[in-house]
Amino acid sequence: MTYTISNQNLEFMIRTLETAVDVCYRAPQSEAEGEGYPYATGYSKSAMKMVIDELTNIMELQSNYDLECG
Repeated sequence: MTYTISNQNLEFMIRTLETAVDVCYRAPQSEAEGEGYPYATGYSKSAMKMVIDELTNIMELQSNYDLECG
């Protein structure tokens, strides 16, 4: 079984995760601005969930396609 992911989907997922990593790296310096570790944890959790949802959607679309063409 092969999954096809568009460059647009990949770019979205990469950008989402890169931003979350950046937020985590900036957390120690951002404590005074209210964007410290609690913010970084929430942001990263949300980013990971978005990527999981995107990958799940892609898998479901591919699975439906396989059933129709199968």
